Amino acid sequence: MREWCQLNEVAEINPDTLPGNTDNNFSFRYIHLGAVDRGTIDWNLTTVTRFGDAPSRARRIVQPGDTLFGTVRPNLQSHGYIEEKHNGATVASTGFCVVRPYQAKAVGRYLFHSLMSESVYAQSIKAAIGSNYPAITDRDLQGFKIFLPRLDEQSQIAHILDTLDTEIRRTEEIIAKLEQVKQGLLTDLLTRGIDQNGELRPSPEEAPHRYKDSPLGRIPKEWVLRRLSALAETIIDGAHHTPAYSETGVPFLRVTDVQAEQIDLSAARRVSLSEHRQLAARCAPRRGDILLSKNGTVGIAKVVDWDWPFSIFVSLSLIRLRPDSGLKADFAESVINSPVIAQQIARRSKQGTVTNLHLEEIREFDVPVPPKDEQDKIVDCVRYYRRRLGVERSRRRKLSAQKSGLMEDLLTGRVRVDPLLDEPERATG
Repeated sequence: MREWCQLNEVAEINPDTLPGNTDNNFSFRYIHLGAVDRGTIDWNLTTVTRFGDAPSRARRIVQPGDTLFGTVRPNLQSHGYIEEKHNGATVASTGFCVVRPYQAKAVGRYLFHSLMSESVYAQSIKAAIGSNYPAITDRDLQGFKIFLPRLDEQSQIAHILDTLDTEIRRTEEIIAKLEQVKQGLLTDLLTRGIDQNGELRPSPEEAPHRYKDSPLGRIPKEWVLRRLSALAETIIDGAHHTPAYSETGVPFLRVTDVQAEQIDLSAARRVSLSEHRQLAARCAPRRGDILLSKNGTVGIAKVVDWDWPFSIFVSLSLIRLRPDSGLKADFAESVINSPVIAQQIARRSKQGTVTNLHLEEIREFDVPVPPKDEQDKIVDCVRYYRRRLGVERSRRRKLSAQKSGLMEDLLTGRVRVDPLLDEPERATG
């Protein structure tokens, strides 16, 4: 049996289109390109509209079992699958091609996974034409090659990949919930604190006598509020010029390097030792300092908890606390990463999105300073949720890597499905 075929041999492309003379009162759910991202349709972003009110590109009629293939900027993989539960009148933008399997030849979910594969991705990038808005045509898609085993094997492959997708989604939901709980708790911790019994203090409404007024609102009486400039001995930014990068040498950190939980040295830029020494004459980070992103993605703080030498770019600032400040670096990191500072940044901005922080603005941050033992308790709570988030993020990475490997093997025929039928159970058990 010939197992590689063109897509148009096993599926119909754009089988149904709304004609121009459709009744203006005909109502349907409209899927635009912005509602679909890398295999997922966000139904909350779709709209119910009448034909008379719909954009002219609302023409592709879809039904359960169809796959939407985004033809504009195919590198974004704006593809999605129409589940059985979405069985009302639904129309997609002409920015999609609708792929409907011939039931005797292809399984819908298998086709969807094939269209999300590296093989089809490579074919779409090669076929795309245009610089600003590269796109493929219906004819391009029809000619894409896919691996097509027997129907029963297609169903088994789709089941394996669907099972992993379900586990990835569940893990992402857990991560989202933990992030939400962590942010809510962080707000409470940094406005109410922890009492001597290890519990959150009663709220200001419940125990007004335990709080005092401050520019940040009501804070515990035991706390003080200080300007960051009064707490720091140094607040400076990194190199104001792009250095000469080298293959080896000393790490040169930018904003992208401090966004992850752990710094990936393999991805960091490097400069020569002599260039590093020149940069360090002005700005020499060391253990215990705080790095703060000030350009691009602003407001991300990370304590330097390592001893290897490095330099920083102007997009990062360095905050070195005074030894007698009464503020611990780990607690300061939590404050800067919290809504307490995010709200101050937002208030100082005249625009909706802040993309640059000046050093003077950083120096003017108002920072709550609890007693040191209370700072330690707050940091312990924050670390607990960080650890839980780290475990779940690691699980998501492993599941995603496993799915990627299985797609490469199963959707090319490199590995046949029979020996792997128990793989999702082993992976997710």
